[in-house]
Amino acid sequence: MRYYVEVCLTLKRIADLVPSFLKYLLKWVANWRKPRIRTLGFRLGELAQHFSDHKAEFPGLTIEVEYELRADRFLTKPVDGDTLECYRKKPDGTPGAKVRYNKATQEYGILGVNNHIRSYYIAGPKSSTNPRGHRFPTNLDYYNWDCQRKMW
Repeated sequence: MRYYVEVCLTLKRIADLVPSFLKYLLKWVANWRKPRIRTLGFRLGELAQHFSDHKAEFPGLTIEVEYELRADRFLTKPVDGDTLECYRKKPDGTPGAKVRYNKATQEYGILGVNNHIRSYYIAGPKSSTNPRGHRFPTNLDYYNWDCQRKMW
């Protein structure tokens, strides 16, 4: 009889734990595959144009949401050894938009002070195959120039 009582008490303790565990498990499953956006994304109406302008630079991306999530990830992940980060200065001298450049992947992104993604692309000098490119000899020169700009 004593063994039966101990088993019943143990089962009751387990049953008491199950609802909170199931609640935690359901919350975890719901968030497991949910995209984690840490910025406010592109401004309303700008995502389609940015994706259209830069989708050729990202051959693996097929839809706008993937492009936005990748830009979000690039602009919010911790800075690693290949990534440079600076803040443009506003005209009043306070920090403005965040600029990031990855030397290994050539990714380039700008996050506005309002936490909206301003741009995300693969940087490169202007050429016949890259008409949207910059006018500097290297991407690092472009990054250094961009960091000195006084813009919002």
